[in-house]
Amino acid sequence: MTQEKDQSPIVDANLLDAIEKNDLAAVEAALLSGANPDTRKSITLSCFVYPSWDEDDFGEVVGIGNPQLLSDTVLGETALALAIVRAKSVQIVTALLNSGANPDAPPSWRLPATNPVWCREDWDQRWSYTLSFPSLLALAMARGGRAIEASELPAYWQDELDSGRVRVSKPGAVVHFEGGDDFNLVCDEALLAPRKDLVEVLLSHGARVVDADLSAARSTGYDDVVAMVEAAFEEQMARERKQGPASNFAIASGETVENKVSALLGERAELRQRNEDLERKNEVLTRELAEVREELEALRAELKAKDRTLAEGQEML
Repeated sequence: MTQEKDQSPIVDANLLDAIEKNDLAAVEAALLSGANPDTRKSITLSCFVYPSWDEDDFGEVVGIGNPQLLSDTVLGETALALAIVRAKSVQIVTALLNSGANPDAPPSWRLPATNPVWCREDWDQRWSYTLSFPSLLALAMARGGRAIEASELPAYWQDELDSGRVRVSKPGAVVHFEGGDDFNLVCDEALLAPRKDLVEVLLSHGARVVDADLSAARSTGYDDVVAMVEAAFEEQMARERKQGPASNFAIASGETVENKVSALLGERAELRQRNEDLERKNEVLTRELAEVREELEALRAELKAKDRTLAEGQEML
């Protein structure tokens, strides 16, 4: 008799909580209950947003106008990313992979901005940082991470990320942040180092090696890690040559069509999020352009009025 699995979001939340607590038994129980091994955290930002802001007589920032309560939710770290970054547990990573977690889904997550007072311009750039790694293999080697600001420029703490100091969202399957100006309230810092055991288990479960992984391995300075990744890459290339072009669709993303589809869905979600961000920026620019046009029309009207007044004055002379 098979155990009936609970597919509700509760078991997914239980899985994420168990990973962050490094509780292997609870992880296995959640997976047995039907938790999705590819589930992700949910990050929500809610705050009162003012039309504009100014400083009072004491130099404190204050909102101007009637505030509006706004809220937005994005996906955070995957279960596998948490197992590598938070739990740092090869046993939990193995349990997730054995349950079907995709070893080829590139990890990425966002962190909200912090402001003492939120105005509309701040809200349009509310997700101030996007962290990403080219692959889970690269994350396991603590190499190749990128931190990009909402302005699409590298974050000021990119050097810290390069040294293995990775910023992750606060614990919890569902994280709710209600504004504020302290960046420590929205994230924690995890210290990572290259992990041969994590690389080995990812490779043994079909993780595909890409160029970024080869570069990451060589930059670790660990000869055994380099040898392992390069050997996996050579085996991968040999399989591709043997199986021919017909299998490229499956192999190009991790040996199975399912993994390819999962990776494409992840990329699609990221592109959708980026499209929404660009649309919001476009709305801001459109609104600002309309305001500039109104101001220009007002100035033109004022100029015409002054010209008339000047003409009347000259006639009186």
